[in-house]
Amino acid sequence: MSLIANKTIKNIAHFRFLDETDPEACVEEEEERSAAGIAGAFLRRTLAVGFSGAGKMAAPAGPPQYPPLTHEQAKEALDKSIQIFQVPENKEKLEKIIGETSAIEDPMQRQMAMMGGLLPIVQEMLASVMKEYGYEGQQAVMPGVMQIQMHAMKDPDMQEKVGKLMGALQGKIPGAS
Repeated sequence: MSLIANKTIKNIAHFRFLDETDPEACVEEEEERSAAGIAGAFLRRTLAVGFSGAGKMAAPAGPPQYPPLTHEQAKEALDKSIQIFQVPENKEKLEKIIGETSAIEDPMQRQMAMMGGLLPIVQEMLASVMKEYGYEGQQAVMPGVMQIQMHAMKDPDMQEKVGKLMGALQGKIPGAS
C-alpha cells in the first residue's frame, strides 16, 4: 500500500473518533479532511491513470543486458586484458598511481586511495577489450570481468590469469618488476 493511501486511511479513521464537542478538534478535523480529500483525489486520479494506461510514464530502464560470453570468448578477453598491462604507457599510468598512494601511512587509507585511483584507470584500459564482446563503456567492464571469473572457475589456467587481473586493481601489475 502506498504511503499516501496509508496516510489517507489513517486520517479517515482519525475523523471517526474525534470528540466533536472540542472546538480545536473540529478545526483540526476540517483541516485534516481537506488534506485527506486532496490526498484521496490524488490517489484516485493516480490509480485511474495507472489502470487505464493513459498518461502512463515509461518504465525506468533496468540494468543493461550484456551478451553471455562463451568459454573461448572469456579466455580471449582475459588474455587480451592481461596484455593491456604490458603496454608501457599503461604500466606507467598504473605505477604512477601506486607510487602516489604508497606514501600514505595508514594501510586502510592507502588501499582505499589506490583502489579509487586504479579502478577507473583499469576500467578505461579494459573497456576497449570488453567492447569487442558486447560490453560497451566503462560501466560494462565489471560485468564482463564477472563473466570471465565465472568461466575461470572451471579452468585452472584462467584462474591464475584472473588472479593477475584482479591483482591489478590492488596495485599488483602483471609483469611488473
